[in-house]
Amino acid sequence: MGLCHDALLPRSDLEVSYGSGNEIRSLAGMSDVPALSRPSAYFREVLKCDTPGLGEELRRLLNRMREDDILDMPTNSDPLWQPLPVIEVGALFSDAEFPWWIAGGHAIEFAVGHPFRPHADIDVLLLRKDQLLAQETLEGWDCWAADPPGTLRPWRQGEILPPHVSDVWCRKDPTAPWRLQLMLDDGEDSHWRSRRNGLVTRPIGEMGGRSSEGFPFLASEIQLFYKAKAPRPKEWLDFTKVLPRLSIDQMIWLRDAILIAYGEDNGWLTELRQRLP
Repeated sequence: MGLCHDALLPRSDLEVSYGSGNEIRSLAGMSDVPALSRPSAYFREVLKCDTPGLGEELRRLLNRMREDDILDMPTNSDPLWQPLPVIEVGALFSDAEFPWWIAGGHAIEFAVGHPFRPHADIDVLLLRKDQLLAQETLEGWDCWAADPPGTLRPWRQGEILPPHVSDVWCRKDPTAPWRLQLMLDDGEDSHWRSRRNGLVTRPIGEMGGRSSEGFPFLASEIQLFYKAKAPRPKEWLDFTKVLPRLSIDQMIWLRDAILIAYGEDNGWLTELRQRLP
C-alpha cells in the first residue's frame, strides 16, 4: 500500500477504520494493525462490571469481552497524533461566533463526570454552514479534508467542502502531529439534522451541555446515536458508563433515533427498552 502523505487517519468515533498514509483499511479481518500502547491491567480495571443498573444482557456481554477485544481501543501513543487537551480546545474556540461542541468519547466523559479511558484524538462537532467561520478560527493551521472519506487532501482557504466530506484533520503546521478533528454535520435554521438520516433532528439550543469549566459538549444521546451504528468495544464501554445517567427523555430520543437510522436490529435497543416504562 503506497503512502501518499505523512498522515495517519484516525480511529474516529464516527468511523470504523484505521489507516496509514493517505489510505485507510477496514478494521474487519485486519491482523496487521500497528501495535499501540496496551495497558492491559488498566483495561481490566475499567471493564469491571460494577456500574449500577446494568441490564443482565449487557453485563454478560461485557464480562465475555476478551482482552484482545478491549485492546482494540486506541490510546494516545500514536506519534502522528498528539490531541490537544480539552482546555486548549476550549481556549482555541473561546471567541468563536458559532456553535461548537466537544464530541466523541470526551463528551461521554463530561456526562459521566470523570475520565475512564484513553483517547487517540479529540473531536469538535460543528454545523456545516459554519465551516468557513471555523476555518477563520483556525487561521494559520494546516487543515486537511477527508475527501473522499479515507483520503486526506488540503482544505483550501475559503473552500466550501462538498456534502460528502464530514471530517477535517488539523495540525499547527505541516511538520507537526495532528491535534484535533473537526466533524461537520448538517443543520438548517434552528435545527441540527443528522447526516446519517435527516429525520433525526434536534433544536441547536438543545444539542449539548457545558462542563464545569464552561466547555460545550455534545449531548450523550446524540453522541451515542453515532456510536450505535457499528459499536466497537470502546463504544460499548462508553454506552455502559453513561447509560445509568441518561434521563427517560434522553433514552426515548436515543431509542427513536436508532430505530429511524439503523432499524430494529441494533444491540443497544434491548438495553434501552428494559429501562423505559
